Formats: sequence, structure tokens, C-alpha cells
Amino acid sequence: DTVEWKNEYDFKLTLVSEQGLWTPGDTRAIITGRVFNYTFNSPGTFTFSIEKERVTPLTVVVKP
Repeated sequence: DTVEWKNEYDFKLTLVSEQGLWTPGDTRAIITGRVFNYTFNSPGTFTFSIEKERVTPLTVVVKP
């Protein structure tokens, strides 16, 4: 399954994978108006946050 995040804010967002789906140095910065797609290769529950933003963590559930 593939999920798409779109930045509709007027500033850059950095998506953080709480399960370490990408390495800490490999941040997922999303520039205004751009999208970031990620394809999950295995089932599970995955949590994401936006760096330096106080928003409720985002959860993606991938079913087998």
C-alpha cells in the first residue's frame, strides 16, 4: 500500500517515522505544495509525527 502526504502549509514540513522506516539523517522534508509517497512492504501499524510541530501523531495501519 502507498500513502501520500501533501504539504498545504506555507512552510516546509519534516515527516518523522516513529518506527524508523527511514534513517534519522534521511529526513522526509516536504516543501509547500509538494507530496511525499511511501510504499509499505509489510503489514503493521506505523506512527508518524511532524518535526517541531505539536500535532496529533498520524497512524497508518497496513493490513495483510
